[in-house]
Amino acid sequence: MQGDSTSEARIAGFKQGIAEAGGEYLSAETQYADSVADKAVTCMEAIIQAHPEGVSIIVANNDDMAAGAARAAAAFPAYKNTIFVGIGGNLAGIDAILAGQETMTVAVDGYDVGYLGVQAAVDALNGKKLDEFIATDATVVTADNAAERRAEVEKRLGQ
Repeated sequence: MQGDSTSEARIAGFKQGIAEAGGEYLSAETQYADSVADKAVTCMEAIIQAHPEGVSIIVANNDDMAAGAARAAAAFPAYKNTIFVGIGGNLAGIDAILAGQETMTVAVDGYDVGYLGVQAAVDALNGKKLDEFIATDATVVTADNAAERRAEVEKRLGQ
């Protein structure tokens, strides 16, 4: 979502990570899909038209958009080796990996985010100076560990 602080922070991270890895961030190809899979399909179609030769990696701000982009690219041989990355690591994202619709996700621990958020609020109310940035755990989920991660998420959700 253009202008959303979380989305913009993720894009800044994408740019820095790509630069540090020696890659090229295609700024002109940044597409805003409002965090919706159907809009991600349309955005991916535009990328395919602009780059019929394919691209190495598509990173989306969430798992639904990554899966939508992968679905849009599935019929184009130049994109058969493209890596599709989402962020979130929810059950839908993990299931998309298990089904071969997404390559990987960066699983953000929602429980940890919630817990640390409440802890920071309590600390602030008690006058404690907070760190400028409070890090939470993240895990890269691929086909190799998706089933294990799914079981872990289900356990946390009480399923």
